Amino acid sequence: MVLLLAPQPQPKILSVVTVPTGGWDLTLKITESSSLDTQVDITVPAGDYFMAWDHQDDDFIHELQNQINAGIVTASSGFVGGSITNAVHIWIDSDHYVNVDFDADYFQGSPQQIVSIEWSGTDIGAVCGFLSNDNDMTDNVTFTADVPHAYGWYADFDGAIANDMTHDVSEFKGTQVFTMSGQSKVQKLALQYHNMLDLQYIPESKMWSNDVGYTEAPVYPYARNEPLECWWQEAHQGKRFRVYRDGQIDTTRFADTGAVTSDTTTQLTDSNKSWPASPYRWTGRILYVPDHTKNTDNPQRWYITGGSATTVTVNAVDPATPYDIAQHSADQVYYLLEQPYKTYVVDLDQMPEFAPTEHPHINEYSLKIPLRKYVA
Repeated sequence: MVLLLAPQPQPKILSVVTVPTGGWDLTLKITESSSLDTQVDITVPAGDYFMAWDHQDDDFIHELQNQINAGIVTASSGFVGGSITNAVHIWIDSDHYVNVDFDADYFQGSPQQIVSIEWSGTDIGAVCGFLSNDNDMTDNVTFTADVPHAYGWYADFDGAIANDMTHDVSEFKGTQVFTMSGQSKVQKLALQYHNMLDLQYIPESKMWSNDVGYTEAPVYPYARNEPLECWWQEAHQGKRFRVYRDGQIDTTRFADTGAVTSDTTTQLTDSNKSWPASPYRWTGRILYVPDHTKNTDNPQRWYITGGSATTVTVNAVDPATPYDIAQHSADQVYYLLEQPYKTYVVDLDQMPEFAPTEHPHINEYSLKIPLRKYVA
């Protein structure tokens, strides 16, 4: 008998990205009749986002993708009929780099293939990991970021969790009075929920940043956006963050897989499955399709909201964009990934300083992060 062990979780932490009043701006130039003759100005509106790439309303990738596609329609009424809603597709690869793809259905041949994005000096570029402007003259061009995206920390290896609790602990807050007769009285004040993320064997380059935060130039030998100390720069200000017990973009770590039998805008059907329907197994997990047929075989991910014995249902995608499940052909392979998350703030009473414990002589560190459940 061969015993197959499930992979150990590789946690990730996504910190909130707060876009201030007025939003963040970005300028692109595309080509209709002559080189870079059409300027596209877009704005990511004010709000709180996460670099989640799961098509929820607070997904920064989803919002940026929507704004660029809408901006192209507005700026280029004569470009392919002026009705493009899926010309640009954005995703995060397994190394945590943001990729921006200009679909070959629209951006191919001379002169339309010429595309430019003015990332430099913009907040959008900094968050996505683009450090300088991009200009390309290739059919179906994909711009890949210079560094991993900001506001995200990834363990990237098995064994990073020393001990974790899959469920929050309920902590009673109140007063209790005892009498000599043995009677007692309790005045209930509140229930609070907490947890602990216990990390171990984190390499120095993934732990320390020398007080440098996200999007800031690194201090040698630390890389931009990657150390956990970048998270601390946000967390100690009271900002919330999501903790994913396992958050990698890796099809070898799937919880289930199959082939599409049929699909609609928000629902994938695999008639060969018989999943438990009550309670539904996949709520809060991620549906991942490596080859999105409508968008030149680029990957897509959706947050699962429910389903049945043979279906998974995802959150409704903005109707102005076509990044829904119904873009896939029959027999297309999909994966279900175990990526539920919870939202916390750091318990600063228990963690007033960022002070990892070093494992002597191996240049690796451990850190216990006390968590308090965040409720909006």
